[in-house]
Order: sequence, then structure tokens, then C-alpha cells
Amino acid sequence: MAETSAASDERHLARRAGSVSLGVLVSRITGLVREQTLAFLFPTALLDGFVAAFTFPTTLRELLGDGALSKAFVATFARVDQAEGRRAAHILFARVFRAVLPIALAITALAILFAPELVDFVFAGAAFDRPLPDGLGFGFETPRELTIWLMRIMFPFFVFAALAALYMGGLQARSAFFLPGVASALFNVTTVCCATLGALVAPQFDLHPMTGLAIGVPLGGLVQMGSQLVWFRRRGYRPGPTGGAAATLRDRAFRRVCRLFLPAAGAAGSLQINVVISRHFASAGTSWLAWFYMAYRLAQLPIGLIAVALSNATLPALTRAAGRSDPAGFARVLSQSARLMLLLTLAAAAGLAAVSDVLVAVIFRHGAFTSVDAGEVARILRLFALGLPAFGATRLLTDAFFALGSTRPPLLVAVVGTGLTWLATRTFVVTAGLGHLGLPLATVTVAWASVGLLILLLAPKLRPAAGGIVREVLAAGARAAPVAIATGGVAWMAAAWIRGSAGPGALSALAATAGGVGAGLLLFSQAARWIAPPEWTLLSRAAREFGRKFRPPR
Repeated sequence: MAETSAASDERHLARRAGSVSLGVLVSRITGLVREQTLAFLFPTALLDGFVAAFTFPTTLRELLGDGALSKAFVATFARVDQAEGRRAAHILFARVFRAVLPIALAITALAILFAPELVDFVFAGAAFDRPLPDGLGFGFETPRELTIWLMRIMFPFFVFAALAALYMGGLQARSAFFLPGVASALFNVTTVCCATLGALVAPQFDLHPMTGLAIGVPLGGLVQMGSQLVWFRRRGYRPGPTGGAAATLRDRAFRRVCRLFLPAAGAAGSLQINVVISRHFASAGTSWLAWFYMAYRLAQLPIGLIAVALSNATLPALTRAAGRSDPAGFARVLSQSARLMLLLTLAAAAGLAAVSDVLVAVIFRHGAFTSVDAGEVARILRLFALGLPAFGATRLLTDAFFALGSTRPPLLVAVVGTGLTWLATRTFVVTAGLGHLGLPLATVTVAWASVGLLILLLAPKLRPAAGGIVREVLAAGARAAPVAIATGGVAWMAAAWIRGSAGPGALSALAATAGGVGAGLLLFSQAARWIAPPEWTLLSRAAREFGRKFRPPR
């Protein structure tokens, strides 16, 4: 039975990652529509305030929700579901849910109460005290005042996001990967509708145009949580009796969630502190925060399609291999995921850098978003592309530690990374005088340093298989590098030729983007087939298996 389960995990890993990718694709596309709408409706001077206000609930969401809690819960829920049955898993879910809800509510109340102090501490830069553009204040004089007001309206989003992370974890633990990815799209659609309606209607009532956007954020979180609750119930979830606080605290599975969560929360907290550090330095210049945020959102598209997809598909498989005491199966799953991650992220990085200018023009160069804004976002995006493989590797290596029940090494790396982030950001932004371009450079530098530290700490835990994994991944990297160079080169040449032939304009940028991406994908498929046949075999098999899911029954 163990061998059958192991073979199934290894055989279906790429297909499951494809399910995640499809869900994440829908989510990321609607997310880009959201950012495109915001860039069209609001100048970057106002978007600085929105990004700053949204930083607080999203940072805590990663800490308590999508990041640490979700991973700790998936690893435990999958093990209980497999070993003790569905009823025991549902009791565990109910106990974790009833512990998370009051904590999330208390944090939300404190954040709303102390919003001015939090904003002053994090966004201390001079740009947040400069006057807002004429006609855009609506009673607010500076971005700082606007940020405090937006934060107080939006922060309840954190409660819904934290609870949604539990439903997402339960679905993923039962190999339902597409639905959790699509749920984020519902948040994006809700936010877009509210932001557009608010921008059109709110000024007529002497309210700030961002009123609808501020209301749409918590409303979208509620829709996202509710959809996953419905899907989880359709998969058989029925809340079980918790037995009270005493029974909850005696529950071994609940204590394991806490044991995994606490160091993981420290690691996730350190990573989110890195985000806050970057945004702290970004508050020194007008529009820096908006440029950095939009470039990072674009970089999130390949990160979501590749890194998040493989990570979400790999963690349950690694957890089951560790639970079976199957080190050989664990090593095979990890090696397979790492090789796929490397091939795909290197090619994605090259392609993203190649089409960055036309991609930004297509998505953002409308309405209130100027040509200067577009140029700066494209420059930041090219720097972010250098870190795509590191972002993916960090997630995968952290998952390996989680599956082994070892969370201290990621915590150590995250804490070290926090210090490195402050040092690197200050060095690049202030000392070297690179301004806003120093922000992505620091982020990428710390990401690669974290990968190196995680590998050094994980290798002893994988012996004697560690050497074989390293050799396989290095060989895969040697195959992936020329594939990436060819992919990026062809994408750049196709985009440049189309743009030069068609001239300026939105349609020209759209054609150049489509042509560059299409040419890059076409060459990638051929180059990977000939240069990286082991990884190409995995990808093609995954595509065939994934396609069978959508074929009508005969």
C-alpha cells in the first residue's frame, strides 16, 4: 500500500501542480485586472496610500493565514485524515477554527485602534507628509492621513483571510487544488467592482474616490472565505464537536498544529518584516511604493503559476512520504519538484525580462498611469526577474522542512534574512544612492542568500540521498540554463520586431506582448524537448493527465 501511495504521489505530482496552476492562473489574471483597474482610476500618489494601508492586513494574513497556519494545518490535517479518518480530521478542523477566530478578531480591533501609530512607525518617509495632488484630497491633506483612514476600513479583511486559509488547507489536504486557487479570483472581482463603483459614485457624496475600494477589500475577503466553505462542505466536511477548551488543548493533533505553527509563524513573520522593511524605505519617495508594488504583482504571475503550484502540490506528497518513513520516496518527490522548479522559473525569468516593457505598457499604461510610471515599473520588474528561481526554491525547501516536522531551520534563515534585508536595502537605496531600484535588488539578493542557507541546513537531514539530489538538480540546471537563454532571446526579438513594425500605441504593445510570449513558449517547448528531456517528459505527462480531467466521458 505504501509503495502504491508513493508511486501515485510521484506520478501525479506534476498533474496536481497543473491543477494549482490553472486555479492560480485565473486568480493572477483577475489580480492583474484589479491592479490595472486601480492604475487606471487612481494616480500613483494615491496608490501609495492604498498599498501602505493594505500592507498591514496582508502581512498578518501571511503570518496567521495563508503562510504559517495554512502549512502547519495542511501537514497535520492530511496526516490525521489518512491515519484516523474523516471524523477525526473534522474535529481537528473545528478546534483550530475556534482558536483562530477570536485571535483574528482581537488583532483586528487592536490594529484599528492603533492605526495612526502603526502607520507613523512603518511609513516614516518624507513622501507620506507631502500634500496630496490638488482635487484628490477630499478632506485628507497627506498620504499619511489617507493611509490611516483606508487601513481602518480594510483591516477586517484579515479575519476572513485567516479563516479562508483553513478551508484552503482542508481542500488541499484532500487533493483539491484548483478550487482554492479560483477563490482568490472572487476576491479580485469583488474588489474591482467596488473600486470602480466607488470611484464613480463616492465623489458625488463628497467622499474620497477610494471609498469603494476600501469597502471592497473586506467584502472580497468575505466572498473568498464563503466560497471555500461551500466547496469544503461539498467535499464532505461536517463540523465535529470540539469538547471544549480542555479537550482541545489535550488533542495531540491540535498541539502538533501549534508546534508547527509557532516557529513557522516566526519564520513567516520574519519574511513579512522583510516586506515591511522594503516598504518603509519606499515611503521616502513619491510613487516608489506604488511602482514597487505593481512590479511585484507582475512578478507574482509566474511565481504563482510555477512556485506556488509546485509548492502546494508537493507539500502533501512530502508529508505522506515522511509519515510512511519513506526517505527514498521523499527524496524522489523533492528532486522531481526541484528539477521542474528550476527549468520553469529560469525560463520564466528570462521571458519576463524580455517582454517587461511591452507587458507593463499593456497592463498599466492607461488612465491615470503615466509613461514615467510605466518605465519605472518595467525597470523594477526586470530586477525582480533575477530572483524568480530563488523565490521558488525558498518555498520548496521550506516545504521540505515542514514535511519533516523541522521548523527551526526555516525560522533561523528567516531571522537572518531580516537582518540581511535591512542591511541590503539601506546599502542599495541610501548608501549606493540607487533609490527605488535598490528595493528589488535587496529583495533578490536576500532571496538567493536564503536559498543557500536553507540548502546547507537541509542537506544533513536528507543523507544519504542529499548528494544524489544535488547532482540531479545541478544537472537539471545545466540543461535549464540554455533553454532559458533561448526562450528569453526569442521572446525579446519577437517583441522588439513587432513593436518596431507596428509603432507606438496600445494595440502595438498588446501584439508585441502576445508575440513575444507566444514565440518564447514555442521555443521553450522545443528547446526543453531536446535539451532537457527528463524534465520535458514530466511536463508532457502532466499535460496529458491534466487534459483527461476535462474530456467528456465516453
